Amino acid sequence: MKLTFLCFGSRGDVQPYIALGVGFQRAGYDIRIATHDIFKELVASKGLEFALVKGNPREMLEGNSAREALKTGGNILNMAVKFRKFAEELMNEMLD
Repeated sequence: MKLTFLCFGSRGDVQPYIALGVGFQRAGYDIRIATHDIFKELVASKGLEFALVKGNPREMLEGNSAREALKTGGNILNMAVKFRKFAEELMNEMLD
């Protein structure tokens, strides 16, 4: 059976899925990790198949929408509204 794990975010978000993939691979599954290009070598180093998810999480987090979401003066509701816009842009780019 072939499984694909869709992972995005930082290394801390992706690495647990790589470990999970290694465990499934040892159990006889064919595993593919779909994630950002910056993790391609990490995925390959564990003997797992790599599939590209567009976008660079660091660039996205340093972009205008993310900066706007963080400039809320401590207002959590305002931050949530702005973060939603950032998250929509992020998901659209990655799933394109």
